[in-house]
Amino acid sequence: MHLGSSRMAEIIFLDRNWQKDRSCIVNQVAEISQYFNPVWILLFPEGTRFTPTKHKESVEFAKMRGVTPLEHLLIPRTKGFVLSIQAIKESGYKIRAIYDTTIAFDTGPGTNAPTFRNVLKGLPVKAQLHVTRIPMEEVPTEETACEAWLHNLFAKKDRLLDEFQRNGTFRGRTVRFPRRVYTLINEVFWTSLVLGTIFFYLVYRASPLLTAVVVAVAGGVSFVLPHLLNVTVATKGSSYGKKSTATSTQPKDS
Repeated sequence: MHLGSSRMAEIIFLDRNWQKDRSCIVNQVAEISQYFNPVWILLFPEGTRFTPTKHKESVEFAKMRGVTPLEHLLIPRTKGFVLSIQAIKESGYKIRAIYDTTIAFDTGPGTNAPTFRNVLKGLPVKAQLHVTRIPMEEVPTEETACEAWLHNLFAKKDRLLDEFQRNGTFRGRTVRFPRRVYTLINEVFWTSLVLGTIFFYLVYRASPLLTAVVVAVAGGVSFVLPHLLNVTVATKGSSYGKKSTATSTQPKDS
């Protein structure tokens, strides 16, 4: 089900085989770029979540390749990014700009860590976004130049995060989005409708056996949920940077 929903969301799946992935990226980016309606292509060049272990491996890789190590980010993987830029430009420039987005969370005293567990608990998590619009014409197409451009962009992002840690905010024009009442109304309406319908059916229509089964399943989900949430902890991320006897994972290879 997850795979199907991801396909419907136009997520580009890769096999970690460059010969296969190359044609997949080119074809799907070209197809998305030709959609009648405006589109976004969301790309995370780091390829994985930030953890202390992955950051240490990223720093070692940067030194080995002669790239400036980053303090707050991982070295970006350039292959997929370069190919995506080339495919976008070859498709006719319908995607006309990159919106470089850097997110930082307020983790000072009295704040809550940005975890899925805290979100489900309803605890407020404060974040700031720094967004810069970069016209596609400013991004080079040639592979080496495009790689250097991406590394330079991440160096700027790293300095932005360093500045955020010192000052507690980003520089530039600030836009604050107020809480929207209709979002709360929409949430309350649909939650009440769904739960009310289920409750009515279980009380007035369902057999005692079915009611008992539903209650048991709900209890089991409540018991298992904390363990499932533990999977979302960043330290349990992918095997980025881990070396095997056959191959090694490198930022440029995805």
